[in-house]
Amino acid sequence: MTDLGTPVRFAVTRTGGWGAWIIRLATRSTVNHAYLECDGVIIEAEPGGMRKTTGTYPGAIYSQPITGDQADKAWEWSQDHLEIGYGWLDILAIVLHLSRIPTPQWAMNRLMNTGTLICSQAVALAWDAAGLHLGDKAAGLTTPGDLLDVLQNRPEPADY
Repeated sequence: MTDLGTPVRFAVTRTGGWGAWIIRLATRSTVNHAYLECDGVIIEAEPGGMRKTTGTYPGAIYSQPITGDQADKAWEWSQDHLEIGYGWLDILAIVLHLSRIPTPQWAMNRLMNTGTLICSQAVALAWDAAGLHLGDKAAGLTTPGDLLDVLQNRPEPADY
C-alpha cells in the first residue's frame, strides 16, 4: 500500500551502456528504461531483478499520477514482485517479435510469463493491477518506447 494514498506514476528514460543502446536500437526508440515512482521511491526491473531504490533519472518523462485505490493496487503489485529475476530472454523474444519474422511459440510463451520481468512489462503489469491498461499490447510485449507513445498522447489516468 502507498502511504495515505500517495500518488504513483511511471516514467521512461534513456540510460547509458551497451545494453541500453541495444534496447533503443531494437525497439526503434529514444528511451530504453521504465519504472514506477511513489514519493521519491523507485521500483524497477533491472539486470539484477526487480528492486526498490531512491533517486532520480535525469531527463525522465513522467506519467500523470494515479491516486487512491488505483495507486495502492499498482504499488502493492510492484512491491509483491520485488526480487523477481530480470527477463533477458524476454528482450530477445521482443526483438524477434518486432522483427516481423514468425515468432517461435517459446518466445511468445516467455513474453506472457511473469516469472521474470523487464522494466516496461513491470510497469504495464502494475497498471493492469490497478485496472488501467497502457496501450494496445499485452504487458509482455510492451516496450519503453510504447510507454513513451502513451505519454506523448498524455491521456488522463482514467483513459489508460
